[in-house]
Amino acid sequence: MRLPDLEYLALSFVLVFAFSLTPGTFLPGLLSDSVPDAAAGTGGSAEASELDVQAFAPAFNLKTMAGDRTVGSAELFVGRAFTLLVFWNSDCPDCVEALKQCQGLAEAARKKGVELVGVNHDIENVAAVRALLARQGVSFLQLRDPYRLVASSYGADAYSFALFLVDSSGVIHETVYGRPADVNGAVSAMLERAASVPVSSGSESISASPEFVPSGPESLSTAPRPVPAAPGVVSRVPDSISELPEPAAERFETSRTPRISVTGEARLRAMNIRLRDDTGALKAPTGPYGEAIRQGSSSAHRIQCELSGKITESLTAGVLLRLSNEDEAVLVLGPQYFSRSEGSAYAQYRSKDFMVRLGYFDAHFTPLSLMIWDSEDNARTGGTASGCACAGVTGAILLESLEELGPELTFEGMSVSHSAGELLDLRAFYARPRLANEISAGDFLADPEALEDFAYQRDLYALRANVNVQHPSFASPALMSLLYVRTVDDDRSATFVGSQYDPRGFASDNRVYGALISVPLHDRLSMEVDLERAETYDNVLNPAEIADWGTALLGTLRGRVTTGVSVSASYLSLSEEFHSAYAALSYLPNRTGVRASVSVRRGGFSSDLFAKFLKPYAEETTFTPDFFPPATRARFKSQLTLGAWASRQLFGDLELGGGWLLERVVDDVSRPLPGPLPPAGYEHLKFQKRKNIFTLQLLRALAARSSGEFVYQYVDYTDKIEPANDYSLHRTSLQFSIRF
Repeated sequence: MRLPDLEYLALSFVLVFAFSLTPGTFLPGLLSDSVPDAAAGTGGSAEASELDVQAFAPAFNLKTMAGDRTVGSAELFVGRAFTLLVFWNSDCPDCVEALKQCQGLAEAARKKGVELVGVNHDIENVAAVRALLARQGVSFLQLRDPYRLVASSYGADAYSFALFLVDSSGVIHETVYGRPADVNGAVSAMLERAASVPVSSGSESISASPEFVPSGPESLSTAPRPVPAAPGVVSRVPDSISELPEPAAERFETSRTPRISVTGEARLRAMNIRLRDDTGALKAPTGPYGEAIRQGSSSAHRIQCELSGKITESLTAGVLLRLSNEDEAVLVLGPQYFSRSEGSAYAQYRSKDFMVRLGYFDAHFTPLSLMIWDSEDNARTGGTASGCACAGVTGAILLESLEELGPELTFEGMSVSHSAGELLDLRAFYARPRLANEISAGDFLADPEALEDFAYQRDLYALRANVNVQHPSFASPALMSLLYVRTVDDDRSATFVGSQYDPRGFASDNRVYGALISVPLHDRLSMEVDLERAETYDNVLNPAEIADWGTALLGTLRGRVTTGVSVSASYLSLSEEFHSAYAALSYLPNRTGVRASVSVRRGGFSSDLFAKFLKPYAEETTFTPDFFPPATRARFKSQLTLGAWASRQLFGDLELGGGWLLERVVDDVSRPLPGPLPPAGYEHLKFQKRKNIFTLQLLRALAARSSGEFVYQYVDYTDKIEPANDYSLHRTSLQFSIRF
């Protein structure tokens, strides 16, 4: 029985509250055990709550990125005056840049008695992370947190970047959650804070114990440094944790490690849309993402809660609870492809650099092969607006959806991955993103629109090999990625009773073969080339059907002009026959053109400029001799997208931003010339469709891990071919987000 929305929402909050605050009450047997290589908290559970200054830093044992030894927090904290923990994730390009800035300050930090230690919480692609560190010249110690239990215990798992300044007694002096606009300034302020802490004049100099001193790029400084006076803290690195005096031994004790991680997010949004003319004629998707526009007020909520538990040293399992009143279409066409809207589950086995996972998992390859959203192909204009002139392909991203579009897709199935040093990452997976849905002849006769619900089961097979290439001519290691993606509809999985064919179109078989090469040309310039070839059988029911072969090319140059200023330029070419079932939404076939962007991030100021021009790869204009409108248009059109955005941190946690986006599409139209029947001929005209979007955004951090966002948008659309389609709208939205 489906609960009313109000009770449904209340139950959601109760469940989330119960799981996040009292896991020890419900699952006492799972909370602790003697398991190395995991986060260790003083309270048992690795809850994802942010830590306050003067709190004790949760203890942990983690392997180094090379995987050759385990390092404990006792060795890190007690062995130096201060330790700056840098939590980061390679999925965030800006955060990788922030990590490089931390590397630039590492030597200055050591002189002030502060040792930098990175904690990477990528779940997979270990070889790629190792190669990235070598490529970016990051040499300070890096630890690996593959289960994200340590990140969760520090409250950093919801962020791609976080900083913690911890003294030798394990007390936190400074925290930064989320990548600061000025990384150098934030870290320098932490170093000054560390330098201002009184140091005992009678402290002995210390050095890392022989067992702990690493070699190579993951080395720790062993220069003598003072240790601030603190009760119960020794002035040298002990040979073992058991030598630590009370109460330090209790504080750094790691025999009781957390077995449970509870994370999640709740989003609530109220929205109002006012149309100039509510004619009901807006058939095509018309919103900023290409979503449907609906007049009036609406509200949406979603709560996702993930409960993960470590069962043994190598085995973990978890469940994802999803409670929402969003339209079911958001689960039909992604980003999340769950078989049930209530959530999903997983079990995962990991041994060193090998991992196999059953259940739900995240995946993305390249924008042209397997990715929901390519941020580089969309102008930032604030709120949920973007430069995706994607026509109807994005109609599934409804305004009922609370998605913040990113590259990842979530599937259910089986995923296997393996890493070999810094050289090779392998990943293969099978997923079932769509289940079969049959309809009967009776259902069809009662409601012909029921045909829209008919679907075959869809199977997805994917394989990717990332090879990190070292060559003297490269400024740093290059990356070569080879991939294969196959999407096939099972024509035996569903039957439309009373018909000899699939009423929604023939079952298809789509195969994509691709290669991506990323080469660092200079320490400030890199080049990336993505080449794909697709083979598509539109009708697998007919063995004589000829496959369509298509190719796609995306080449990009990225450069850093100066600190905080980056540029990007790309060339795009997709043939008419190219098709990939899970390519990024903004990449449509039969397009060729260029795009460019400039981004500025300095202090509290942020700005983006974006331009993109596309034209048909192959000209094709079709028309029907008809005296009456609408006139027949070209099948493929030229389009221009321009975007500008600027935001400023005002005071405290308040950010104000505004943006403008222009989408212009040129239509080739053929109209019959007036005259006696039959017409003397046709006139060929070029008309424009133009959309202007103006956005104002006010963002405020309300508390730890919670924020409020107010967005106002004005959209004006003009169609010079069919003026009846013209519209303008005012959209206001207020959204609250709480992470836990």
